[in-house]
Amino acid sequence: MFPGAGFIQILINILILLLIVRAIFSWFPQMLYSEAGRIIVVATEWYLAPIRRVIPSAGGLDLSFLVGIILLYALQAFIGSANIVVALLVIVRSALTFCIILVLIRVFFGFFQMDPWHPITQMIMQVTEPFARPFRQWFPRRPRAFDWAPSRRQTGRANRASISRWARSPASPPPCTRNFSPRSISTT
Repeated sequence: MFPGAGFIQILINILILLLIVRAIFSWFPQMLYSEAGRIIVVATEWYLAPIRRVIPSAGGLDLSFLVGIILLYALQAFIGSANIVVALLVIVRSALTFCIILVLIRVFFGFFQMDPWHPITQMIMQVTEPFARPFRQWFPRRPRAFDWAPSRRQTGRANRASISRWARSPASPPPCTRNFSPRSISTT
């Protein structure tokens, strides 16, 4: 790590905090027109404007702040470790976390029968369909019914995690296995 890296990482953390505050202020439009809102917009617009030109809004949502935060975390990891692979892993991890969150939101929308024509619902369905598509053969989509395909994706991920934990400690029996023998099944 070079001599000024700690100071640069502090500045990156401050910018990330300002981006999060701006995102929260955007949920309450009157907050953006207050004095604090104007200061935050001026402090972050120089960073978000170029990202917004490259990444358009999706479903009425401005995703530039999310991409900006991910890029700042990657820059912070690169400065801290001086390794580009670590920075790329931060980007991949953040993207996968975002996809998992979207799949969970899709499961939530399916459970509560959200309006399928709302732009946010459309955007979430389009983004998460590649994750749900492999499970369509076992759980076909039915109108006015709960969509099980995305939830199977999450359940499969949890099962793989528990099996991988078992593989690291072979002293315990594997999860979800039962010892069924002809003697253990009673016919009474």
